[in-house]
Amino acid sequence: RAQSLVMDPRSPGRALPLYLHFPAWYQAEKQGFVDFNFAVFRPQIARFAQAPSPSAYYDSLSLHPTAFDWRLSHGARYRYFFVRRTKPIPAMLFAGAPCPPVQIAASGAWVLLENRPCAAKSTP
Repeated sequence: RAQSLVMDPRSPGRALPLYLHFPAWYQAEKQGFVDFNFAVFRPQIARFAQAPSPSAYYDSLSLHPTAFDWRLSHGARYRYFFVRRTKPIPAMLFAGAPCPPVQIAASGAWVLLENRPCAAKSTP
């Protein structure tokens, strides 16, 4: 499972949000599951009770990725984080994580981070 955090969805020279759903390639190519995902939308034909949509939080993350909260977003369940940024990743993005995700790849404005177990502390 992966979380998409596209800090800057615009393509160079264009104001269109072309990169907003770019990490979905992982789902198509590797059979993983990426949040945000269009599969969270309910069919438009059916109307449900006024209860808030469980996907409402993930919908807002696609537009405001800096609102990612380790606890509210259940950060521990994600193995990968696809981050697109044109500025440094905010220091507080993974606040609350026992160990912050580790960068394992980068290409241009994209960074791939992996959520790994904390390194065991050696006993003196």
